[in-house]
Amino acid sequence: MMTTSTSSPPRRGSTSLLRVGVSFEVLGPLRVVVDGEPVALPRGRVAALLACLLARPNELVPLGRLRGWLWDDEPRDPRGAIQTAVRRLRAGVGHDVVRTGPGGYTVPATPAELDLLRFRSLADTARRHEERGARGEAARLAGLALGLWRGPAFADVDAPGFRREVVPRLENERVLATLLWARTLGDRAAAITELARLTAEHPSRQDLSEALIRLLHHVGRRAEALAEYRRISGLLSTGVGPALRELHRSVLGDVAREPATTVPPAELPSDLTGFSGRDRELSQLDSWLHAGGTAVVTGPPGVGKTALAVHWAHRAAARFPDGQLFVDLRGWAPGQPRTPGATLRYLLGSLGVPAGRIPADPGQAEALYRRTLAGKRMLVVLDNAANAGQVRTLLPDTPGVATIVTSRDGLHQLPANRLTLDVPTAREAVAILAGILPTGAGHADLPELSELCGRLPLALRIAGANVASRPDASPRAYLDELRDGRLDALEVTGDRDAAVRAAFDASYQRLPPPARRLFRLFGTAPGADVSAAAAGALAATAPRTTRRHLDALTAAQLLRETAPGRFAMHDLLREYAAERAHATDRDTELRQARTRLHDWYLHSTDNAIRALDPAIAYAPLPPVPCGLRPAAPRDQRDAKRWLDAEQDNLVATILDAATGSGAHAWQLTFTLGTYFHSARPLEAWRAAAEAAYTAADTAVARVAALAGLAHLHHCTGDYAEAIAHAERAVPLLDEADWPTGECAIRWLLGMAHQHTGSLDTAAAQHRRVLTLTDRHAFTFHNLSTIAEQAGRLDEAMDYADRVFRESVAAGDDVGVAAALLATGRVHHHRGNLAEAEEALLRAYALVSGLDPLATARAELSLARLHVDQGRHADAADHAARVLRFAESAADRPSQAGARYVTAMVELHQGNAGAAAAQLTEALALAERSRLGYATVELLIGLAAAEDRADRALGHLGRALDLSGRVGCRGLAALAHLVRATVLRAIDADAAAEAARAAVTISGATGHRLVHARALAEVREA
Repeated sequence: MMTTSTSSPPRRGSTSLLRVGVSFEVLGPLRVVVDGEPVALPRGRVAALLACLLARPNELVPLGRLRGWLWDDEPRDPRGAIQTAVRRLRAGVGHDVVRTGPGGYTVPATPAELDLLRFRSLADTARRHEERGARGEAARLAGLALGLWRGPAFADVDAPGFRREVVPRLENERVLATLLWARTLGDRAAAITELARLTAEHPSRQDLSEALIRLLHHVGRRAEALAEYRRISGLLSTGVGPALRELHRSVLGDVAREPATTVPPAELPSDLTGFSGRDRELSQLDSWLHAGGTAVVTGPPGVGKTALAVHWAHRAAARFPDGQLFVDLRGWAPGQPRTPGATLRYLLGSLGVPAGRIPADPGQAEALYRRTLAGKRMLVVLDNAANAGQVRTLLPDTPGVATIVTSRDGLHQLPANRLTLDVPTAREAVAILAGILPTGAGHADLPELSELCGRLPLALRIAGANVASRPDASPRAYLDELRDGRLDALEVTGDRDAAVRAAFDASYQRLPPPARRLFRLFGTAPGADVSAAAAGALAATAPRTTRRHLDALTAAQLLRETAPGRFAMHDLLREYAAERAHATDRDTELRQARTRLHDWYLHSTDNAIRALDPAIAYAPLPPVPCGLRPAAPRDQRDAKRWLDAEQDNLVATILDAATGSGAHAWQLTFTLGTYFHSARPLEAWRAAAEAAYTAADTAVARVAALAGLAHLHHCTGDYAEAIAHAERAVPLLDEADWPTGECAIRWLLGMAHQHTGSLDTAAAQHRRVLTLTDRHAFTFHNLSTIAEQAGRLDEAMDYADRVFRESVAAGDDVGVAAALLATGRVHHHRGNLAEAEEALLRAYALVSGLDPLATARAELSLARLHVDQGRHADAADHAARVLRFAESAADRPSQAGARYVTAMVELHQGNAGAAAAQLTEALALAERSRLGYATVELLIGLAAAEDRADRALGHLGRALDLSGRVGCRGLAALAHLVRATVLRAIDADAAAEAARAAVTISGATGHRLVHARALAEVREA
């Protein structure tokens, strides 16, 4: 840190020099003070315009110069844009501050009003004192001049031409003033410290290196002086100037007169304070490099590649007693990367080879490097490589020599072990922040802070530094800044280069223009990842071209290929890409890209659903746009895999589309109904259905959206809400004139009434569906289930046969499985247990891994069958799996059924109490959801588990009453049978009557298992 003494450049002092009125500070972030109070200027063009005028105070700055400084890509009306900015500037700081001249504008200012003029005045006065030999006064004035600087000039001004042309000139003025201060300062140690800092900032400036070498030589630190010469001479491919060469000879002459010593080079930069985590990666480097070899550490910008390499190098330094070398190859830094030849010269110099002995021929220099390393135990860190060509000749492949290369490029052409860094774990990210902040400083907020930083190490360290610099070192206020704009908040105040955005800029600028465009568009895509095919739709490029651009982005570590053909982007990079897109691309281009992607997802989903479930009716979609290549899954399992992979993106697309035209939102939601029904992603489905409903603006759209909401409520067991939403759509059906939509509404009404026990109403709705479409399999299956529950087993079997024939013809495995399930259940009721098991196992095999809901239904039917087969362990296993799925999927009928089977197993094993507990919980669920058929079954089961006849008969009375209203005759027969067993010890005549009723009903329905048991009960009575 600098102080206000003359031994180092002071901090900015008081503002007593500023007169009342308007003053400006530009040597750091731009600040405006009016009547002693800071004024907040609008960021962007207004601040940039003021900066351009203050860079030339008291001069007329022409409009042409302003245009060149403010924009690389001019707006349509640059003159109008500048005039608007001038009006806004005058409104903020006063009309007289900016004056209009012929063809331009000027800002008049005095040294008291502008820190840049004060700096120049003090620096000029210091030079005159130096010329007169007054070194002490020169140092004092130069220190005051430098103390006006609060960071890089115009640090927060965003004007590309201005930053390229003006800011470097101002930085040069500061460097020259620092050189003057260092030359005249009596405290050489302070001067060396400041020059070393500046040399790191400006590594290729020979005047800084010369001044630093001269001071180091003067105080006897000749080894450091020679190291600095090797650094600068290795960096400059054209060689150093005569003054530096002469200075080098002078230092060498003094070294030659000293006693000879051999000191191994130790060039590693300082280890990162508070380095934390990365244990697995450090262990991996240990195993790879314990006896030499090469390791590449790669990863996206800001992920901590250099920090890891340097930390490991310090940890392992003792293994390499002959020295450790470090070279920044500047591959992704501003300016030109270091050439392989320059790097070789630097490395050879560090190894003690005199400059005069280093061959000019690259091949000979490479051979000399290998010979020099031969037999040594050394570590070489080649940091920030641009590509494999920059480092290929620098890998010695010498036993005992370990080389670590860091790069954003994967460097796959190099023969090396490769370590790809990802962001640290949540715990490691919090530990990084905790290591930066004072103990206990808002540590409860660190998990949220680390997640807002995307756990990116560069972002974490910037955030930690910014929080630590605040008076209370509390993250709370900084969290609000991050939420408002993460990229703006993630930079060190006053230093635009110490920023996440700057790290991303370096990678982005190296991309070819087509890859830049895809990168920008990627940032606007909804969802967590994008497939290669979706990326092609987004950018409107052919598959091979798209893949080439994706390869460029992954090579630059701006994308990760998370699975073959699927690509993801770190959320901070996504934010940066979106920012770039909105700054670079026209709104119309972004809208077109968004529409192309929405179209691709819509038509790909339609293809997938048609492959997954050929039996259903589909949404009315516009034709596939020309040139679009939607996905086309080959079969049901391929369709299921595609939908599973794209589920999150499809929901994100629905939410995105709902904020635009809205059509894609309801079309996608309606199309996905059959997949949502099976996969049960309930929260995502709810968000999609509500977004589709909000976006619906036509009768067709409202019918589709209401169908989506009704379907969702049906699948969560809220049948009253399902019926309410579906009935709200009925008055719209005539206006919509959309048979597919009416099919969906009638089907949903039928299913809801079926579950709540209104079997006749349900059947009427399903028969109406048969008149609206020629795809009948799904409806036949529902009618089969209704007939089964009503005790019309012949009719149920007939419908099942129809489902089977239509599904086989359509190649619909799920439909075939549904037919087999219905067939198996009928066989079970009829007592054909072997035929039932065969059908149910075939159904299970067809849907396992394809349709989770159908799989659960198949397992539940098998569990029921195993109870009657006496295979109680198998029944319990199936029921347990069904219950786990049903609870996660909010499948109320399956939950009730699984608990019923579990209770029957407990009952057969003599655990009446456990059975009653299962049945009581299931009954409460069934009654809440108004599950008529399930309620009857559970009441019968609860009666069988009761040890008190009065309570058992009460349950059976309710069951018989409800079975009459529902129309489930098979369960009515079972209720009479259980009633007969309860009454047997109480009232033999009543028991016989109940048994005869069971015989009569089961004989009529064909429920042979119940019939056989009822006959036995009659005989016993």
